[in-house]
Amino acid sequence: MTSSRLAWPLIFAAYFLVQMVIRLATGPAMELDEAEAFWFGRDLALGYNAQPPLYIWLQWGVFQFTGETLFGIALLKALLLWLSATLLFFMLAREVPQSEAAVAVVALGLLPQVVWESQRALANSVLTFALAICFVALLRRASVKAGSGWFAALGLSIGLGTVSKFNFVLVPAGFLLWPLLSGGRGRLPWRGLALALGIAAVIVVPVLAWIVFNPVLAGGSVHKLGLGSGGVIGARVKGLTSLVVAIVSFLAPAILVLGGLWLARDRRIAERPELVRFLAGGVATGLAVLVVGLVLSGTTEVKDRWLMPILWPLVPAAVLWLWPVLSQRQRRGLGIGAGLCWVVAMLALPYASLRDPGYRVGDFAGLEAAMAAVDPAPENVVSGMHWVLGNLALRNPDMPIVWAGKGGGPGLILAPPGDGVRIADRLGLVAGPAVIHEVVRGARVTVVEITPVAEP
Repeated sequence: MTSSRLAWPLIFAAYFLVQMVIRLATGPAMELDEAEAFWFGRDLALGYNAQPPLYIWLQWGVFQFTGETLFGIALLKALLLWLSATLLFFMLAREVPQSEAAVAVVALGLLPQVVWESQRALANSVLTFALAICFVALLRRASVKAGSGWFAALGLSIGLGTVSKFNFVLVPAGFLLWPLLSGGRGRLPWRGLALALGIAAVIVVPVLAWIVFNPVLAGGSVHKLGLGSGGVIGARVKGLTSLVVAIVSFLAPAILVLGGLWLARDRRIAERPELVRFLAGGVATGLAVLVVGLVLSGTTEVKDRWLMPILWPLVPAAVLWLWPVLSQRQRRGLGIGAGLCWVVAMLALPYASLRDPGYRVGDFAGLEAAMAAVDPAPENVVSGMHWVLGNLALRNPDMPIVWAGKGGGPGLILAPPGDGVRIADRLGLVAGPAVIHEVVRGARVTVVEITPVAEP
């Protein structure tokens, strides 16, 4: 591997290192997903909640080296983002010039869910994004090398991707079906495909078994899908409309920029390169699978962040498609403009941290004082609010905190207003007079009801 080929991965590493330093410097508290990862990442288990467990497993692994610290939280995300950019660069640089590959990677900055939300708040989706890129890169190699080692690695990526976030399945569904439908490169021999799927099954089946035996914990986010609301026909129309809106929302800046370059071209675009057909075809087939799933299930709600694993290839595909007809000035403009998106996002992160939504400056000292006024030494502190749980555990490792999803006992319940009595009833406890406390976080507040509870 030449030193010039290593230059871009080193640039990516420098960027995410600076981003991590900025994150650690802005606020002692954690974001929503960070707090959840911290809370669950202190122990290994086959499952935790509605999210598949892989991110938590990795967070636990990082904590073995860094301790249960904010640094460990930030380090894992930075490594995953760097891995995403580096894997994509190496995949593309095998088939196109390095400068073209680099711009195609940097152009992911035209996707807000990648350049902004992934750096600011997301956790599981960042891991799924990295594994989606890993799967596509491995599939590209396996279709050429056709060795059992590549098929095993491909199966490993499918299995790990599935237990990172279940929307990952759209990626192998789309990219494995597309070559079969088109007859193009990427079609695997049946033995290789069987080996890959067998390895994936070995990884996924234990997690599925945990879900079967823990339906309440595992089904905690099913309501977000809006299953069946609006009648048989209405639900399907609503679901497909939500999908279209989510696609447009996810791709809007990329459509404006790359669409503008397409309109500004001064000559006709030649036939699409095979790599472009591979990337775009996999996305199209994956979306077709999603449409079928929406129609069959009656899902009415689709969030744009759920589409990140399957939609991201459209940006590098569009860049590679346009590249031959762009002038040198347009190529430089695209690279610099997309790079500035990453820089602006990084520089804007402190605002999100300190003002809106301001999770990283949550006033947990004030919450602790309010708790002490109700019960100076609670036997248990029970809550289902992961942001509160994680941050209290970070600040007070010895505090007897209990996740409401696993039980609880006499002491204090911290919950959204009105939920304290409900949790107490479920636990068979008697609730006393509740105190409402506002945790100030920048320009916003999170309202926490502090309810003392005792044995009946």
